[in-house]
Amino acid sequence: NGEVNTLLYNTSVTTQWTPEFRTTTRYRYYDNDNRTPELNFPNYVVEDSSATGLAAGVIRRSLSMGYTKQNASEEFQWRPTKWVTTGAVFGWEQWDRSRRDVNVTNEFLGKVTADFKLFDVGTLRTSGQYSERRYDKYDSLALARDTYYAGVITNPATFATANANGGTNIYMRKFDMANRNETKANVFLDLSGPSGTVFRDFVLTPTAGLKFDDYPDDPLTFGLKKSNSWNAGIDGTYVFKPGTSIQASYLYEAYDRFQAGASTTTNSVLGVPT
Repeated sequence: NGEVNTLLYNTSVTTQWTPEFRTTTRYRYYDNDNRTPELNFPNYVVEDSSATGLAAGVIRRSLSMGYTKQNASEEFQWRPTKWVTTGAVFGWEQWDRSRRDVNVTNEFLGKVTADFKLFDVGTLRTSGQYSERRYDKYDSLALARDTYYAGVITNPATFATANANGGTNIYMRKFDMANRNETKANVFLDLSGPSGTVFRDFVLTPTAGLKFDDYPDDPLTFGLKKSNSWNAGIDGTYVFKPGTSIQASYLYEAYDRFQAGASTTTNSVLGVPT
């Protein structure tokens, strides 16, 4: 009886204020409404070794996760001359989730672009972007209680419970919802031969880019702390005639990541790592 209802609204308005200057306003709304009935599983296999469930007082619930995502941006483009085009974008993205560790995240970004026409033989395209994402509330314990909701308290005086396997450590921060500062930059250079020569149909495109992700949560939390990468490469294309071409490319990428982990779980009733 799975049921997921979706709603999408997408709009943009472009205004050409002058021949050289224009703006574009964009807004997007997407709702993923998951109305699938949540099931309770009295017995199931833990990892690959043992069965648990009702006998241990740990009934497990399947969670029907849904979300609403909104995006809004304002883009400015200015072309002061025929060989220069500059731009800037200011944007916002929000995720409003249900049945996840985080309820709401908001991300704000700024981006600048600059394209240059290099005489008749090349085009240089560049861009740089910085964004910050922050969550409203991170509550792994609430998610664990939703999943293992039927923890049996064996001693009411001490709140001891048979629900010992619980869920993920409450200090874990998942990379797609954690606070993040992101820096990105890209550069492309299209080079071709002069008009009227055989080299006009041959295009070389050197490329380079970088992406630095920093996760500035409390030092005591676990999860991904940074994910930095850069790349460089070159594409070559030769057009024999319209509709017929051959292409070769090479790309090198390097990654540098750091993460902190722990081999512990959290008792979903007491909220204590074990």
